[in-house]
Amino acid sequence: METRDIYPSLSKEIIEEILLRLPVKSLLRFRCVSKAWQSLIDSKRFIRTHLQNSARNPSLAHHKVLLLKYVSSLPTLLQRSVLDSSDTHDALELEFPVDYIHIVGCCNGLVCLLLDRDRQRQFVLWNPSLRISKKLSETDMMSFFQFYCCGFGWDESSGDYKVFAIAKRASGKSIYWIYTLKSDSWKESEEVKDWDSCKKEDRSRYGESEMGVFASGSLHWETTDRRGVVACDLKREALGAAVELPECSECCRWQGIEVIGECLMVYYWCEDSSCLDIWMKKKESWEKVVVLDDHFFSPLYISPTLAPFWSGGFFFIKIGNLLVFDGKRFRDVVSLKYADVYIESLVSPLEL
Repeated sequence: METRDIYPSLSKEIIEEILLRLPVKSLLRFRCVSKAWQSLIDSKRFIRTHLQNSARNPSLAHHKVLLLKYVSSLPTLLQRSVLDSSDTHDALELEFPVDYIHIVGCCNGLVCLLLDRDRQRQFVLWNPSLRISKKLSETDMMSFFQFYCCGFGWDESSGDYKVFAIAKRASGKSIYWIYTLKSDSWKESEEVKDWDSCKKEDRSRYGESEMGVFASGSLHWETTDRRGVVACDLKREALGAAVELPECSECCRWQGIEVIGECLMVYYWCEDSSCLDIWMKKKESWEKVVVLDDHFFSPLYISPTLAPFWSGGFFFIKIGNLLVFDGKRFRDVVSLKYADVYIESLVSPLEL
């Protein structure tokens, strides 16, 4: 029976609008309704629009917390809703056994993992909602002595997902590599010269074993001397100069970097006032957007700049812990030491 016989009074536009509001789990079932529905749900336009709607949903209904726990010394990945306050989690299974897992980053529903099995390392792109994963092509980099920085993000200019890594050769030289999903290959880039000129205890630019924060088309890491943020532009596939931090009083200690929406964020602990100041980078300037008390839940100040981020619903910030804001106060959701947040999506790591 054709779709038009099941729903004779609904136009294709209305059906599509209804489907765009559904979670991924329902859409995977509705692909079986008819060939027309399957073709619609699998189309690039539908996948892109569904992702945009999910990301902008003020109820955070499509945002999930991905947690990494070790049970009997074995890594286990769990998920739950961002707004779920219970201790109930859904277990997620990878298609291959591993000894260690590092969450490199999450972008558009895809999760990049760095796996370790019998001391053999492997990057994997994985969509937990679709239960689909892809092992990235291997390179000589996998046998390098050590990874220092990794990151994962989306290059809108080329419509491609990219993985960045700095690895150290046996000779002591550090090289950065870029992987692109479209080519399914790694490209060795220039030597990171100033990395090797710094002592291990005082590297001046890049933090050790840090996962990059993706914002505005670039991956960001805090410098080891905690005086700035260095970025890798995914469009140019090049490392840039360190970004200067906002000027704060001497009593404020920089705590780290994160992202709000698509904007870079830094946060400071101010000892004099026992408050946490959160700054957002807007174009070339910094703006203080949140001030939290010492319990981190009751905001003393919220900038009007943040109003579009919750639109009468919720928005979250990551400051070591995941905090959700409902327009009045923040709620502590989970520690982010071994966790991250992803959006349920239909984006497949097997095709673009």
